Amino acid sequence: MGLIEEKSNQNESFAEHIKPANLSQAQKFVIEKVHIESQFDKFKNKDIERVVLTLYSSDNNRKIFTIQNKANAERLKWNFGDSHANWTGKSITLYKIKIEVSGKIYDSIRIQYNIIDT
Repeated sequence: MGLIEEKSNQNESFAEHIKPANLSQAQKFVIEKVHIESQFDKFKNKDIERVVLTLYSSDNNRKIFTIQNKANAERLKWNFGDSHANWTGKSITLYKIKIEVSGKIYDSIRIQYNIIDT
């Protein structure tokens, strides 16, 4: 899963990208910032817009998570509504799963459904 590097804020440029290999168990985060960024999609051979989340973990480490698939985008909308403005300050839980793409198995990250924001 290719994740982008955040460049909009000097402090955020040092944030670690959340990757499946680094997520050994489900982990809760708070959404600090949401923005849309244009990225090249090699499968569609064109630029597409992706939602990028800047997250904080319970130990106050900043992380970057790019929504790479429709499943995670729909889970955010299900939990918090269509407006990105409503997502800031909300808690999400990320967990690792196995997915199959074109006959190959990959690790991926999913956002948990039915989150109760605390």
